[in-house]
Amino acid sequence: MKFWQSIVLVLFFRYGAGYVVLLLGLQDNASRMVAISVATLLLAAVFLAGNGYARRTMLRVRLPLLGWSLALAVGVWMLGQMSVFMMLLFRPEWDTSFIMGPLPMQLLYLVLLAPITEEVVVRWGLITGLSQRLPWQLAVVLSAALFGWGHSWFKLPQTLITGLVLGYLCWYTGSVVYGIVVHIFVNGFPVLFTPTWQQGASEYNLIISGLVGLAGLVLTLWVLRRMLRCVDRLAAA
Repeated sequence: MKFWQSIVLVLFFRYGAGYVVLLLGLQDNASRMVAISVATLLLAAVFLAGNGYARRTMLRVRLPLLGWSLALAVGVWMLGQMSVFMMLLFRPEWDTSFIMGPLPMQLLYLVLLAPITEEVVVRWGLITGLSQRLPWQLAVVLSAALFGWGHSWFKLPQTLITGLVLGYLCWYTGSVVYGIVVHIFVNGFPVLFTPTWQQGASEYNLIISGLVGLAGLVLTLWVLRRMLRCVDRLAAA
């Protein structure tokens, strides 16, 4: 993706798509978020229409790496307990009005469209575009910063680390698929399972969430290292 396309795509996702959604007259926020995601992905498809190589690269899947992606997803989910730790410690006001609406629309956005859109735009698109003008390391850091900025403040430790890990993985592999797998798992798993230590603000729950978050950080970094070694082996084969 070209530099200007990545900038336009990010701005459209954050600001422009909202004006498009207003024209549709949608009544609930969840439906609006679904429409914003769809509109953004359509714009990304337009930008990629004439670049078959980019499409093949960003969607490339190597089966051995999918297993590592699931392991990475477990680590990132555990890392997400840092946000629970911050919530239990500071008890912030958490505004969830942006996804209020019919349950099917909430699930469609949170579990599927948000992961796909954020990985395509904030990860693959932005890093690919910025890397044409800036060092790739800075592109990954800026992508992680934008990802963190798009979430609540108490999620900042989790989102920054996750952004750096998935950004580096996207840059290293050239594919957005593995990040999407991780993101879908992390967003969707809490729908099925909520640990008991998230259900109260006791000292015990605070300690458990903190320890799980730290263990998740270690696991995430270990899996990332092993996954990248797998990428190198596949490239050498």
